[in-house]
Amino acid sequence: MEAVGGGEWPGRRAPARGAARLARGGAPRGAAAGRCGEPPGRGGGKREARAEMYFKQAVAAEPADGEAMRRYAIFLWHARGDMAAAEDMFTDAIDEEPESSHIRSSYAWFLWMTGGLDTCLVDTINVNDDAE
Repeated sequence: MEAVGGGEWPGRRAPARGAARLARGGAPRGAAAGRCGEPPGRGGGKREARAEMYFKQAVAAEPADGEAMRRYAIFLWHARGDMAAAEDMFTDAIDEEPESSHIRSSYAWFLWMTGGLDTCLVDTINVNDDAE
């Protein structure tokens, strides 16, 4: 790709063709209309039910998997709009894998995007208490 001197991308490299297609509102290459290109939670009742069935199986599996819990929390948040259940699943994921920065950052993103910073469940185990 070569740099574009003006217009929409001044002084920066032009985006890849796929990114430009998405920026224009098009679906990714190979996406079937109304399926892969469709936003989550919109008109996909059977898909959502099937996805949730598999999420529940993954979360119930032994040994517990914090990443499966994290992904299910995101599903609960985006597809179901159930923020209380999503927060519970995020905190369960953190309990399972307390050292996972990926799970913690996803939970932080959830709190930031939902305005839950003042009402969130507090993780007191790993709070850095430098204010003494």
